Amino acid sequence: MIDPRISATEVARRVQLSRTAIQSRLRTWRRIGFHLGYEVWPNPRLFGARICTIDIPVDSPAQVDRMFDDLGLIEGVISARDLLDEDGRTVRAYVIDDGEVGLSRRLRLLRRVAGLKEVPEIQPYWIPTPSDALSAMDWRILSLYRGYPEASLSEAATTLGISTKTLSARRDRLLDDRAMWWLMNTQSSRFPVASFFISVSDPSLVPLVKHSLETLPLGWIPCADDGFGLSPDPPIRVVSGLSFVDSPASIDDVVRDISRCEGVESVRWRIPRGFRSYREWYDRQILARLASSSRGRWEMSTPAEDTLAASVPSPPKLLESGITVEGISEIDRATDDIPSVPVVRSVEQPRPGFGGHRGRRFAAPGPAV
Repeated sequence: MIDPRISATEVARRVQLSRTAIQSRLRTWRRIGFHLGYEVWPNPRLFGARICTIDIPVDSPAQVDRMFDDLGLIEGVISARDLLDEDGRTVRAYVIDDGEVGLSRRLRLLRRVAGLKEVPEIQPYWIPTPSDALSAMDWRILSLYRGYPEASLSEAATTLGISTKTLSARRDRLLDDRAMWWLMNTQSSRFPVASFFISVSDPSLVPLVKHSLETLPLGWIPCADDGFGLSPDPPIRVVSGLSFVDSPASIDDVVRDISRCEGVESVRWRIPRGFRSYREWYDRQILARLASSSRGRWEMSTPAEDTLAASVPSPPKLLESGITVEGISEIDRATDDIPSVPVVRSVEQPRPGFGGHRGRRFAAPGPAV
């Protein structure tokens, strides 16, 4: 999760490098295939939904690739990660929980896709709940950045027909309220980095542990406290961050150094190998809100109440952009007592870029408000 409001100049100041050096590094990341671009996600709580995770054991890179493709066939799977840790290699699927019926169906499909004998165990993934409902203009802003995450303020404001000052204020509110998130998609296998999860013996010692990590020669990159799915109630006793590693021995060295810090109870590590996101569930929800924006503000609902999106057919706009409905899949036919529904398949497609000149317009989402 990144903050798009932080400029290259501000990043350079924080890491004590020149602005030119930062821009050069970002260009290099793109050139070598590590930095794959940005993506904007709405908070599922806006649609009355939650997120849960399911770990699927895998044995080989080929199996990971097949699993990534198959997970895209299941409505409500929004992303997946290829992870390697001390327990082995897994694909972690991030699944929408919008009620018992929908989640139960997804779990059964996951069991069939993954070849599991039992319905997989699920883990809740905590996300903050936005405090404010979104207006019609807020949905249009979110939709535009969803399609064009690298649009400048002036480009987005011109498309939406509002001033840059108004857009800036509204975007800031959406970001601060965690109504939408900016993510940087990366090809992690091209970068020697590992995630470390540190259990602290007492919540009061968390600040001390964080300070100790900053003083160690680890190149420590802290993660946000609410960025890894743990509820702050009860108080968080886990510190998470990234460190550079280039061999199994270097992982052991990092774990040893962290374990020596006062207050550290245990350390677990994880190496992210790959990532895939699936846009269809989010895009359907947003289009439903845009279609109903003339009714005024949308109130956040509970999973049981939020049934509109489930009844919305595949919109022509999605079909034209490379998403096809293929009817009933073999997975549906093989799944017991699960109602047959069309399966939405994601088709890889290039993301739009930006020319750079001010005032460029893009396809405006929804009616003007």
